[in-house]
Amino acid sequence: MSRGEEAKVAPGYPNLKSLRWRVDVTLSTNQTRRVLKPYLLMSVETSKGEHEMFEVTLEQFHKLRYAVSRSLNELLKAEGNDQLQRLKQ
Repeated sequence: MSRGEEAKVAPGYPNLKSLRWRVDVTLSTNQTRRVLKPYLLMSVETSKGEHEMFEVTLEQFHKLRYAVSRSLNELLKAEGNDQLQRLKQ
């Protein structure tokens, strides 16, 4: 399916235009000398020009990564089943 066809299928949903990220580490705070706590700062832009910026801890990032991976695998399985059904017809 081409990008033009995808746009026709789901016109209400924007596409991901860009994703920028960086890892920041808090070395210390006023209350403690050493923290060394990493977090990811993520910036997302959609095809509709919307911008979102958020930060997640390393643990939250791994949960997000796992959820996305699981969803993509389920989509691949569904596509495979759909293609099998077409072959049977």
